[in-house]
Amino acid sequence: MFKFKKLATSILSLGIVFAGTSNVFAAETNSKEPTINWDNVWESVDSGTQLPSTTNFGSQSPVDGEISLMAWGDLASGSTALSLDSGKVKSTGKTKGKVLTTVTSATTSLRLSGMGYITGPKETAIAKFTATSVVSTNNPSGTQTFEGLTIHTATDSGVLYEARTYDSKSY
Repeated sequence: MFKFKKLATSILSLGIVFAGTSNVFAAETNSKEPTINWDNVWESVDSGTQLPSTTNFGSQSPVDGEISLMAWGDLASGSTALSLDSGKVKSTGKTKGKVLTTVTSATTSLRLSGMGYITGPKETAIAKFTATSVVSTNNPSGTQTFEGLTIHTATDSGVLYEARTYDSKSY
């Protein structure tokens, strides 16, 4: 009888621990994610900020007491590319992780030069996989200049790194 009571008490305690833990997970998953202020990002492009179409970014943090031989750009690489497919102009933003301990994201945006923009979904990937965000729009008649802009992120040891890439083409 003593073993049964001890077992029942252990199971009950375990249930209380898990019940309390679920609230912690719920609080973490319900937290608001920072949003991108695309108006400000596009304004920086309009003001003449030069952005590359490809970039390497992030630096891997060494563990305490270790010396790192890794340099800037070791966490991820990012790119933005515009393309025309079946009458649609497409902006494709990609962020590829370079190490197993990183989480990457890509969010792309597309606009007709100087006009309003549309944004693609934020896509994420882990380790050495690639996060790919795509957005497209119909190509109006006549030659128009389109611009694509992608926000790339990579995390390592709780540090968030960000980079931006840009592409412009006429179709």
